[in-house]
Amino acid sequence: MAFTSLEFLFVFFPIAIVGYYLINNKLRNIFLLLVSLIYYAIGQLDMLWLLTGSVVVNYLMGLLIGSFENNNVFKKILLYAVIIFNFGILYYYKYFLFSIDTFNSVFGTNFTYAKNIILPLGVSFYTFRTVSYCLDVYWKTVKPQKNIIDVALYITFFPQVIMGPISKYNDFKSNLAERAFDFDNFLLGFKRIIIGLAKKLIIADTIGSVVDKVFAMETTERSVVLAWLGILGYIIQLYYDFSGYSDIAIGIGNLIGFKTDENFNYPYISKTVTEYWSRWHITLGTWLKNYLYTPIFRSCMDKGMTKFRCDTLALLGVWLFAGIWHGVGWNYLVYGLYYFAFIVFERICEDIKKKKRKKMGIKKQPKTIPQLIRAHVYFFVALIFGQLLFRSDSMTSFWLYFGNMFGIGAKSLCDKVTLYFWKQIAVVFIVGVIFSFPVVDVIRQRVLKLNGGEIIKGVVSPVIYGLMLIVAISFAFSGSYRGFIYFQF
Repeated sequence: MAFTSLEFLFVFFPIAIVGYYLINNKLRNIFLLLVSLIYYAIGQLDMLWLLTGSVVVNYLMGLLIGSFENNNVFKKILLYAVIIFNFGILYYYKYFLFSIDTFNSVFGTNFTYAKNIILPLGVSFYTFRTVSYCLDVYWKTVKPQKNIIDVALYITFFPQVIMGPISKYNDFKSNLAERAFDFDNFLLGFKRIIIGLAKKLIIADTIGSVVDKVFAMETTERSVVLAWLGILGYIIQLYYDFSGYSDIAIGIGNLIGFKTDENFNYPYISKTVTEYWSRWHITLGTWLKNYLYTPIFRSCMDKGMTKFRCDTLALLGVWLFAGIWHGVGWNYLVYGLYYFAFIVFERICEDIKKKKRKKMGIKKQPKTIPQLIRAHVYFFVALIFGQLLFRSDSMTSFWLYFGNMFGIGAKSLCDKVTLYFWKQIAVVFIVGVIFSFPVVDVIRQRVLKLNGGEIIKGVVSPVIYGLMLIVAISFAFSGSYRGFIYFQF
């Protein structure tokens, strides 16, 4: 049951929020846990056992790890066991069949596995929560929780269980105490939900309807311009799809007094790939840094390796993991290595520049306009082909589509089909491009500087939000709903 479905918007969501405020304060966490389990069961009842089983196992393992405070050997054994358990689940449901197919193709064998494996909803996201909780207990940054309700709610919290944002237990637990109603926060929550609905239903789904058709075409059916329109449209679609979900998740949290980490910060204004990944899917990047990069880096330093080598090995581990986490297929592995190569390249370049400035005794200067333009062009070219890897079904389809973009195997430079598709999404595409930059923030700041700026904002803002909500709901009723892209991960 997606956030943009009519069932959620007009049945589940109102009942959950009203019920939350009607129930006794002391019972609200239990109520939210039940609501979260019901929400998951509606989406995939046959996998509810896996989610609840993960809760119980990680709760008990957290207690056991905490109980062996003075016995590092047993603590480490328990930690390895729970990590293998959690990532073993992820491996089985995402990569087991792929591993069999790869083994057969490499060694010429014919192993088969009759059972059809269906990927559980949100398993890639709630696994990060279970692993981070146990690691935090092991590192003593979190005390083992005796109240299973708190641990269960952290893992299953319905606004975040399917697609994040990925919160740490330390950050989440501050929300578990009694939460006071705050009208401004409540109103902010509704605004974020409206923004998220508009992003997803109006922009992402409209563009996505064309993008899917372009990528489904045979290589010989696409024109060069259409190939470029497809991948550029996908870049806009993916941003509004995922950030729209995050806005709704954050907004729901605000309605019930929960503070949720931001997941996006205008990633397309980036000037480097490194900067992009500090602005895109921020909570994933934070998780990878805290629980993968830092342990690998420290382990390498303990072995006496140079800082550069430690950094490179840690980044390699992070991006190999990030690639295969995102999906099943060689293109996802290449996707991870692709961004790894760019980030290492950028770090080397930055180190060379630092050494040069130090040698010349000069300070770092702000970039000139031509330098900024070149930096943005460099970044966006890197992004285009990285996201093409992400969108492609396989490496074969990636190369075929890549060829189309440069005229190889393409039908023509441009044709009537291209113009037809462009007319379908032109307005929404342009709007999407404009608002992927901090245009609203700039306008808001300038309005507030005017005489009577607060009054103008107070009058215009409700009208804009009201119109966005009406249009978004009309799109929901039109039956043009498309699933969130990251549901498949």
